Amino acid sequence: MTTPFCVASNGNTLYALISSGYGDSEIVILARSNVAPSSLDALTWTAIASTYQKSLTTVSGNPTDPNVDCHVDNQGVFTFMSMFSKSPIGRPSGYQYNPTTKTWTNIATSPGYKWGDAGGKALFTVNGSSSTLMHIYKGAGLNSSNIAVYNPKTHIMAEGTKPWVTHDSVQLYAAANGAIYVTSYNISTGAVYLDIGTVSANGAPPVSTKVVPLNVGKCITYGNNVKTVLREGLYYLFCGDTDLVTFRFFTYDGIKQSASSPPIANARRSAQGFLPLGRAGKPATWAFMYDVFGPVSITLTGPKAGEWRDAKYKFNITGPIPKPKPASAKRFSPTGSEIDSGASTNIFSRAVGGGMENSGGIEADGLGSGGLSTGALAGIVGSAVVVFGVAVFAVWRRRKTQPKQV
Repeated sequence: MTTPFCVASNGNTLYALISSGYGDSEIVILARSNVAPSSLDALTWTAIASTYQKSLTTVSGNPTDPNVDCHVDNQGVFTFMSMFSKSPIGRPSGYQYNPTTKTWTNIATSPGYKWGDAGGKALFTVNGSSSTLMHIYKGAGLNSSNIAVYNPKTHIMAEGTKPWVTHDSVQLYAAANGAIYVTSYNISTGAVYLDIGTVSANGAPPVSTKVVPLNVGKCITYGNNVKTVLREGLYYLFCGDTDLVTFRFFTYDGIKQSASSPPIANARRSAQGFLPLGRAGKPATWAFMYDVFGPVSITLTGPKAGEWRDAKYKFNITGPIPKPKPASAKRFSPTGSEIDSGASTNIFSRAVGGGMENSGGIEADGLGSGGLSTGALAGIVGSAVVVFGVAVFAVWRRRKTQPKQV
């Protein structure tokens, strides 16, 4: 079974980044769900693009740890960032897929990029005449945040010079269209606050900030058991109680905070995401989450609010996988200059969760003009035979094309 590295949502559709294969045959696959699925049972996935791992910046991460982040804008442009990267860049980096141009582009960060805390970060866009991609993450101070702006011409995410200072110790961000909700925590009193502000497309911090106290009861607002998201102007806070067994969620509509949901007693602590889904312009009815065991859902509205459901499958993609297309922008050196994209092989998937050898691969019938023929994939589930076959192919190809693997 293959676990997505990262899943993003535009509010009604999910986008999942997956890696499969082994060695030189590794590819990155971007899959998209159907629009506004009514439930976990109605959720389907289709692969919309793929690229060779070795043409991408060598990032590393873990699908069950929050050291990666991803975002999809209203035009379907998908961006992935990792807090860690391998040589040669040695600092946060990532890549992007544009469905209009059908191109993959590597993303570097400016020298001294200070994203070093996996707990607090958010990619978002500010929509004007064109969408501006931005990244906010914890700064050096407990209550400071750094804001970076992506330059699509240089392919560099550049950190601003002035941090945003908020009310208390920053925990998490929820952002959309320039509006940023910062969940902060007072270490001395245990009080939880929302700092709400709006940034401009040049990355300047908010001129003014609205501070709202939150009543979250016994919920823990730090660590990997809390998620926040902003959808259709509604802020969601998903958190685990101090018993580390019971979970709840709250909402804030800009005026008042909702009461907590009924206790979610069987939620898994390892679940990632919490992505509310619903039709555009309508309230979300359920939230998507996932971990190494597969997709899960939480009902958000109605008499079954708070209901936790596990999928009866792992991760299913139907239809063919598009033929991998190399990234259009080359990889970057530590100074930000481009280098030959074929200089070394990306080892992202082998760095994740013990390696793709342990997670499985795709069942591939071969490369054709239409891409990787998979038939109806029953999930990206690689049997031992498939993994062995792909590994043998990788060894043969390395011997044929490279005297030495970097």
